[in-house]
Amino acid sequence: MKILECYIENFGTLHGMKCTLKEGLNTLNADNGWGKSTFAAFIRAMFYGMDAKKRGSRYDQRDYRTNLDPWQGGRYGGYLIFEVNGKRYRATRYFGDMIRDDSFELVDLETGNPSEDYSERLGEELFGIDASGFERTVYIPQNSLQTGKDESINARLIGLLEGDMNLGSYDNAVKILKECRRELKVRGGRGKIDGELDEIASIEHSIRQAQEKVAETNSLKEVLKDAVEDKRIKRNAEEAAQKDLNEFLSQNMGGKKTVGFLVFGLILLLLDAIVIGFDIQTNGPPSINNLSFLMKIGLGVLIVAILLIITGIILKIKGKQVEKQTTEELDRLQDAVKEGRLAYEDATARESELNRQIDTLSAETEDINQLRENLTALKEETEKDRQHLWLLDETIAKLSEAKENLTGNYLDRMRRHFDRYIKELFPEGLEAGIDNDLQISVEGQGAMHPLQTLSMGTQDLINLCARFALADALYEEDKPCIVLDDVMNNLDNKHFNDLMKVVEKLSDSYQIIYLTCNTSRIPVET
Repeated sequence: MKILECYIENFGTLHGMKCTLKEGLNTLNADNGWGKSTFAAFIRAMFYGMDAKKRGSRYDQRDYRTNLDPWQGGRYGGYLIFEVNGKRYRATRYFGDMIRDDSFELVDLETGNPSEDYSERLGEELFGIDASGFERTVYIPQNSLQTGKDESINARLIGLLEGDMNLGSYDNAVKILKECRRELKVRGGRGKIDGELDEIASIEHSIRQAQEKVAETNSLKEVLKDAVEDKRIKRNAEEAAQKDLNEFLSQNMGGKKTVGFLVFGLILLLLDAIVIGFDIQTNGPPSINNLSFLMKIGLGVLIVAILLIITGIILKIKGKQVEKQTTEELDRLQDAVKEGRLAYEDATARESELNRQIDTLSAETEDINQLRENLTALKEETEKDRQHLWLLDETIAKLSEAKENLTGNYLDRMRRHFDRYIKELFPEGLEAGIDNDLQISVEGQGAMHPLQTLSMGTQDLINLCARFALADALYEEDKPCIVLDDVMNNLDNKHFNDLMKVVEKLSDSYQIIYLTCNTSRIPVET
């Protein structure tokens, strides 16, 4: 891919600028404040657009929309004509205060018609890398020479990027797997498996409680049987006492004393009549004038009266004794009935209370069979989740192992290019290495030291070697343009000349846009 022409309108400090570019090395020398960095940012914006403005008043070098928004207002942007695979296009973008105000158009210059070969994600589709990866590889602004780990770069290096940027990268895959794992098991007991284990413990506790309540219910039912039998016995005892009382009342109540007196009087009268009859039989029938006979009759009546009086007195005395005994027996029988009734009522209340306790326990006792079914189903689900967790852990481990292998492959590729550039720029000998995070260290006195221990010029030179090596490792076929924005100001003349030789050789494979404000930093042939 190469850029042929660009037009910049109202973009930062550049207004109505148009320029053409050639293959190989393109050098643009201009004073400070002219807009060289704006020009570099324009190329980036044409390929990748711009993010929304960042909040806050603090300056951010990558807040392009805020930094490039023209002070006088209005739309800003332009177009870029580029060629890829022998076909020419014009990409036009204009920007507003908000992303929704932006516009994009791609035209096929052979037909003059809008093209759908690429979308607004032009840079991603052309270079197979996102804006962040572009900035860390071939877009090299001043004071931002360092390499660094980036998901898009890693994905590109290990060959996992698709043309539509639908990442199947390790980091995305592991992120998804870890999200799934976090749903199942996380620290602090908040995962699905933790919840299932808590629920299993709760169900098992409920089963134990239900079993205890069933045992208690069965025990109460046995007690209830005894209470029912005791109630029956108490009922029979009450009924027997009532029967004894009823019989006693029927035998001892109603005129028995009077009958006794009458019977006794009749007996006396009968005896008197017998005496009189015997007298008549002996002496003949009495006459009215017979005083002896009348006296006998009177005497008999008197005797009967006396005997009746005596008998009455005796009976009254006896009656009081009988009445006292009867009253005592009646009280005893009535007390027995009362005690029997109270005992029966207590037994009835005891039976009712036992039935209430049994009903309460039965209502509170959960269905043990249902609980056991739920427990079995939950244990099966937990076992499946544990198997799933094990598979996730195994998959993450295998992916990590695969990444290490892939990382070793692409880092080996990058390190080979890096070593080649180091040898070209430091023929006197310099040992430098790049770790898995693309951090650079240098050897000295038998130990590795951070790159920052060297001078700024040496740091810049080594960082440029890493950038070029990264570009070679990333773009083995389709080569993007490389933008160098005032990146050589810290180099001495020797290192500048050595680096320019490398850049000129690099321009055989890449289109390079080199921006500088220093006339001493212009290559001899441009």
